[in-house]
Amino acid sequence: MSTLRKEKNWSQGDLAQQIGSSREIIGKYERNENLPSFEMVAKMAQAFGVTVDFLIGEGENASYDKETVERINDI
Repeated sequence: MSTLRKEKNWSQGDLAQQIGSSREIIGKYERNENLPSFEMVAKMAQAFGVTVDFLIGEGENASYDKETVERINDI
């Protein structure tokens, strides 16, 4: 998650604002001190423009961003 956040040049506070959370909780997620709820994972995926699979690194589409998944589905 921190890699995606840094690619967007967002601070923890910026991401927190995007998903309606706090900077402190984003820090805990990044340090693996706390696990986000499914709702928060979905909000982060939307903010980053990726699939939930991509964000958690599981599933058939875990290595693709949202745009690539949409292109594959169109085919």
